[in-house]
Amino acid sequence: MSYPTLNTLTQRLDGLEREVRRWRVLGLMSGAILGVLLLLGAAPPGAPVQDEVRAKIVTLVDAAGHTRAAWFVGPDGEVNLSFFDKGPSTGQTGLSRVHLWLGAGGAGISFFDKTKGSQAVVSVVTGTPNVTFRGDDGKPRVLLALTPDRGGSLNFYDKTGPNVGAFTENTITLHAADSTSGIALSRTSRGALLDLSGDGKSRVTLGTLNVAPALELHDSDGRKRAMLAVSTDGQPVFGLTDQNGTPRVGMTVLPSGRVQIMP
Repeated sequence: MSYPTLNTLTQRLDGLEREVRRWRVLGLMSGAILGVLLLLGAAPPGAPVQDEVRAKIVTLVDAAGHTRAAWFVGPDGEVNLSFFDKGPSTGQTGLSRVHLWLGAGGAGISFFDKTKGSQAVVSVVTGTPNVTFRGDDGKPRVLLALTPDRGGSLNFYDKTGPNVGAFTENTITLHAADSTSGIALSRTSRGALLDLSGDGKSRVTLGTLNVAPALELHDSDGRKRAMLAVSTDGQPVFGLTDQNGTPRVGMTVLPSGRVQIMP
């Protein structure tokens, strides 16, 4: 598929969190920069205004000297803006609570809980806007995305990782936790279609294709073996196929009321 998968977004967010941890280390080494900034802040009224300030790290501190926000460029060139809780000391940065980033692959903003880590992320990665919500264990549980080929999509994930539900503009899908069985309701160019799968194979389909209702039963390999339908001209049709999918026997009721067996 042409849009980022959950794994892609997860790797991207994990990289972001590593960048935040690196910042905490950098924060311990930024005393000199803090001193310069404090001196600039203490300039008397009417002092000359600098047209440009160049720095690798810009840090905001509270009245007691605790680091509360930082604007910095990471080793990979990514621009970061972080907001922190008050740390245990002026020399130790607190937990990141909000983090804004801009890199070569996209941009986004993350929101962190005090104890659960990253809980919500709004981002644009490789041109696809996404909103991700994470569970208490830090694993993604809900992913909302807008993709060029499938439009809007909403995905739900089990605690162990598998996709258990997906909603797109044309399809609603529900999966078992092991992803081997599920239910899919789709809107196609020929009509609505309901598909029941087992062991990864389509087993039952029910739809109104070209305004003609049809029920199909499939074997364990996903091959159609039986069909019950009503044709567009109103005739009921029942058919059975062999293991190759070739029709072998069928039955219908003619307009005259006579039953016809095929072949």
